[in-house]
Amino acid sequence: DLTWTGGYGDLDAAYVIAGEWTIDYVDRGSLDRAPFAQLEHDEREGGPPETIVGRRWYDGTSTYWVHDYQNRSTEMLRQSGALVDLVINEQEWSFDVADALFDPAESDSSGWWHVFDVEVDGAEVTVVPVMAFRPGPGR
Repeated sequence: DLTWTGGYGDLDAAYVIAGEWTIDYVDRGSLDRAPFAQLEHDEREGGPPETIVGRRWYDGTSTYWVHDYQNRSTEMLRQSGALVDLVINEQEWSFDVADALFDPAESDSSGWWHVFDVEVDGAEVTVVPVMAFRPGPGR
C-alpha cells in the first residue's frame, strides 16, 4: 500500500517485475495471467491509498518505486509524507519517504523514489530496502 498526506496531490506506485513488466498507473496487469499482479487505484483518483497485489513470484530482482505524477518534483515528493507498507505472507515492512536518502549526484528533479527491491531465487524471497531518490525505472 502507498499512502501520503491528504491534499498533497497524486503519487503513483510502480512495481517493475524482474525487469519485464511494470505495474503502475499505466498498466494495471492481471491477477490471472502474466505478470500476475494488479494495481488497485484509489477511490478518488489522485488520492491515497494505492495498492499493488501480486500472486506469483518471478526469479530475479523486482523493484518498487513511487513517482510524484502530478508535480514531477523530487523536492515535493520528499515533503509528501508518503508511506509504503509491504506485506509478504504475514511478514510486514514499512518505508517512510522522510527516511529516504537524497544525494543530488544520484537523484534527479523528476520525482522518483526507489523504495525497495524484492530478490527471488526459487523459494527464497528477500526484501532489500533501497530508500533513495533516483531517476525512475527505464529513465
